[in-house]
Amino acid sequence: LTSITNMALILSDMKNNEEALPLFKEVLTVKRESLGNRHPHTLLSINDMAKFLCDTGKYSESHRLYDEVLVTSREILGDRHPHALLYLNGMARLLHKEGNLEESRVLFEKAFAGRREVL
Repeated sequence: LTSITNMALILSDMKNNEEALPLFKEVLTVKRESLGNRHPHTLLSINDMAKFLCDTGKYSESHRLYDEVLVTSREILGDRHPHALLYLNGMARLLHKEGNLEESRVLFEKAFAGRREVL
């Protein structure tokens, strides 16, 4: 699955989004089925998909996935886990792209403060 994710990331970087999307979906589907929705590795794949969707302008789909990963990561990992802070940063980035600057700023500040504490 790591190789498939890496291929999807490379294709995305090359703007081959039509080829990247099915790979991101495949990885996420397999992880949800084999590890469950609350496994940390599944959460990373949800984040990868949310970031890809954000980068390709599919904001509502991205928002849904970021909501899912934020809620679940808080329950599983806590607010100060580096991955939870990564997901928070991703949501802030999405909000920024959507034009929700004030809400984005609040989340960026929370992520920044959390990273300072943890790192």
